[in-house]
Amino acid sequence: MPFRYCVALFHYDSHYGGAIFEPAVRIPGASQSGLETMLKVVIIDGSAISRGLLNTVLTNGGHEVVGDSNTSQAGLARMIKLQPQLVCVDIGFEDDRMAILDALREGVPRAILLLVSGKIEPSMVEQALQHGVHGFIVKPFNSVTVLKTIRHAVIQVVKKQQARVAAQTPAEQEDRE
Repeated sequence: MPFRYCVALFHYDSHYGGAIFEPAVRIPGASQSGLETMLKVVIIDGSAISRGLLNTVLTNGGHEVVGDSNTSQAGLARMIKLQPQLVCVDIGFEDDRMAILDALREGVPRAILLLVSGKIEPSMVEQALQHGVHGFIVKPFNSVTVLKTIRHAVIQVVKKQQARVAAQTPAEQEDRE
């Protein structure tokens, strides 16, 4: 299915207690470059250079980078306050790296989490997925790959939400309305 002229909508739904994705829809006048999501993004990485490079890729890809920080507790708290829709985080070799993912998942439960790393090991992939990560961005950054990874993560979330709604009984659907 081609994604020309499509936008995934992101809105707040009080019934679900947070922001949710709506299926991609055709929007007249949208860019022909592909699926644009215009997500609010935060970047958490210990390297200022990496944050800057990823910021450029995301901004050029049509996303709004609303904040960036290192992996300190204060930095994480600042990023959580921004309530982003997408979090790109490099947990590096921190001793408490899974605790960082847990804090993000707790602070922004509806956000898409992407793990950024120069070296992604199978054991870390498995652990990260168990802690709520939706995808992986490998350093050095390739802008096309980064944007495709984000698009793929958005599509996964939309499909899961559609399946959850489809599995609801008619009474549950009426309660939601």
